Amino acid sequence: MYDPRAAAGAADELSTTLRRTFLGSLTPMPATKAALLAVQDDPAYARAHALARPFLSP
Repeated sequence: MYDPRAAAGAADELSTTLRRTFLGSLTPMPATKAALLAVQDDPAYARAHALARPFLSP
């Protein structure tokens, strides 16, 4: 069963983790086509995408 409190807690943890890494200092902007092609077949990206997808899907 979906628990909105658990999802919110996980989102907060992810946000905190990102702020503590070099990713927190980056300026948000759309990825370039070259960047998307570079990560398309990367196993780490595929895993991160699979883990984040449930949080990002409506």
